[in-house]
Amino acid sequence: MGILAGKRILVTGVITDASIAFHVARVAQQEGATVVLTGFGRLSLVERIARRLPTPPPVFELDVTSDDHLASLAGRVSEHVDGLDGVLHAIAYANPEEALGGNFLYTRWPDVATAIQVSAYSLKAITMAALPLMGGGGSVVGLDFDASVAWPGYDWMGVAKAGLESCARYLARDLGEKGVRVNLVAAGPLRTMATKSIPGFDLFQDVWGTRAPLGWNITGAEPVARACVALLSDWFPATTGEIVHVDGGATRWGPDDRVRPHPLLPRPGRDRSRGRGIPAPGGPVMTAGPTRPLPEQRNAQGPPGPPSPARGRRRRWPIITAITVVVILLLLVVSDFVAKAYTENQMASQFQSSLELSGRPDVTIQGFPFGTQLIARDFKTVNVTASNETINVNSVGSGLLKIASLNATLHGMHIHGLNSATVDQFTATVLVTFTSLGNVGGIPSSITMTADGPNQIKATVNVLGLFSDSATVQVSQSGPNQISVKVIDAGWIPSDVLGNLLNFSVSIPKLPAGVTIQSVSVTPQGVQITITGQNTTLSQ
Repeated sequence: MGILAGKRILVTGVITDASIAFHVARVAQQEGATVVLTGFGRLSLVERIARRLPTPPPVFELDVTSDDHLASLAGRVSEHVDGLDGVLHAIAYANPEEALGGNFLYTRWPDVATAIQVSAYSLKAITMAALPLMGGGGSVVGLDFDASVAWPGYDWMGVAKAGLESCARYLARDLGEKGVRVNLVAAGPLRTMATKSIPGFDLFQDVWGTRAPLGWNITGAEPVARACVALLSDWFPATTGEIVHVDGGATRWGPDDRVRPHPLLPRPGRDRSRGRGIPAPGGPVMTAGPTRPLPEQRNAQGPPGPPSPARGRRRRWPIITAITVVVILLLLVVSDFVAKAYTENQMASQFQSSLELSGRPDVTIQGFPFGTQLIARDFKTVNVTASNETINVNSVGSGLLKIASLNATLHGMHIHGLNSATVDQFTATVLVTFTSLGNVGGIPSSITMTADGPNQIKATVNVLGLFSDSATVQVSQSGPNQISVKVIDAGWIPSDVLGNLLNFSVSIPKLPAGVTIQSVSVTPQGVQITITGQNTTLSQ
């Protein structure tokens, strides 16, 4: 019988099967628990991932910034279990463009507020929302990352994690009388979808590789999952308000002989006091500098002799070494740019084929040095732009939709062979002029379109050059890859006549797998379409 036999556990934060929360759910089921999952955003993706667990659990959506979602949490959980014995909080978010990556001093309050609310305050929000189901007490466990020091690039997420730790202590204080324990597990760095958005995450891997006495596997979430399950069980009945570090011991030790010393810090066995007349341990007394001979000593030395050839060679060696280092660095930089240009060209071909663009877009890989990304075949951020290109669409008019501009950002791009790639997070905006939209909709040239609000177009109908009137047309998303144009106010023109001219839909059949239309809006320049996706596949 497992340590969670008969327990009912709510697990939040599952995104992929690499998520720590996924492994906690798996180990919890193996230990006998009944698990309920929550997801955010693309719920179908979480449901598909949930089917990989030993017993596929129920899944429902939870947005921790929504008061309605939190208020209905207990009721929705009750549809699947009659109470809760434990909750796993595995939710955190900070805008990687603004709140991470060394932008600490310039991050604006809205981005800071989002990081604090989602990553710290949500622990209290979820706990209180689930509390009515924990009448017999229980355990709340949150996922943490050591916040006792300032980590490079972690910035406002580090502040949020410090808030999470404090929040857990206050919850533990106030909920102890109800029999509810609140603890955190501070995990070492693990390669998940969340960590891929942290600039400089590879630095954490390097630190843990040298500092952890027990070693650390950056892809192994099993030790963290077991610690969470242990805290969710009855095996820690008198432990609350604690932070359990599961990081191989990396954050518990100072420098030792296994850690390469920083070049600006004293090395073991070296005393900075040397050269000032203070003896170093085990060494001779050193003076403040080379001693100058007394006048009588100088006179006794005789005339200076010829310079030593060995001394000349010693003086030349530093110069030769410096020149060699500079040449090597220049060669590395040149090769880096050459390889970058080649890879960008390959990515442009994949993007063109995936969307069936008429021309090749411009691709820019962010980050330097590029070589380390190329070796790992993982690219943190890739920007794609194009203008005045066409894509194939299905509509009543022209089958080619002309795009005025396309701007896409790909976070976490992974190359698989020469003709395939996957993208963790895909975001793109596409601008289509009113003329181009009219062409694919088969709208006559006698009808002109202009912006008339966030989602509305004013269609002006000119009748034989004698008189004109305007109708109001609404543009909206009508499917994962489809937008619709519909008359909502026909003016004096019969609605059935105008409807035959202006009512139509446009679908983009060749969107990459995992990519859908997120929103549609009307701007003075035309119709702007926002496309997003996760776990997207690009192929030639």
